[in-house]
Amino acid sequence: MAATNHERVGRALTLLGKGLAPFVERECRAKWGDGWVPRLAGAHPGARVGNVNTVDPSFLLEAMADAWSPVFRDTLGHAERSYVSEIREFRNP
Repeated sequence: MAATNHERVGRALTLLGKGLAPFVERECRAKWGDGWVPRLAGAHPGARVGNVNTVDPSFLLEAMADAWSPVFRDTLGHAERSYVSEIREFRNP
C-alpha cells in the first residue's frame, strides 16, 4: 500500500531531525559547552530538561530560532534562517 502524505511528511521530519541534530549540537556545544541543552530547553515554560529529545525536529528548529544570533548567525545566512522559520510554521500549523 502506498504511503499517505501524513506518513511522508512524518518521515521527512524524522530525517530532518537526524540530519540537523549533529550540526545543532556541535554549534551549541562550541558556544555553551555541555550545558547547551538545559540552556535552550530551560528557556521554554514547562520544558523538562531531562526529557528533551535532541533529535526532535521541533526542539532543534526552536533551538536554532532562539539561538540564532549567538550561535548560528556567523555560520548560516539569511536564506537558512528563512528555511528554519518556514519549516517551523509548517511543523506547527
